[in-house]
Amino acid sequence: MLIFSRYNLVLLAVPKTGSTALEVALEQEADGRFGNPPEMKHLPLYRYNCFVRPLLQLGTGQDPETFALIREPISWLRSWYRYRARNSKARFPTSTCYIRFDQFVREAMLDDPPPYAQVGC
Repeated sequence: MLIFSRYNLVLLAVPKTGSTALEVALEQEADGRFGNPPEMKHLPLYRYNCFVRPLLQLGTGQDPETFALIREPISWLRSWYRYRARNSKARFPTSTCYIRFDQFVREAMLDDPPPYAQVGC
């Protein structure tokens, strides 16, 4: 998450969308940054609205324009699938080492997906 106070903007980081590259390119312009741990970098919108937005409003007297970039959905799912298919992840319940991509996509769309198909988390 990058905060641009002088422009009244906040850029939220969405996992697996290239947000790290965007942060590297824009960090010199930013007035603030949540980068580590990943739970802070990828703060869900509802937490941002509960905690960070009120703090920024208090500090600046304005409601910041908040935005995020998203990725084409199949490309985004493929990125999650490949990331979780690495051998170093094989022993974790989030691993996709032993399932096909089409199964991963179907299960990612379920209301209660298995751990390996919970994306954006």
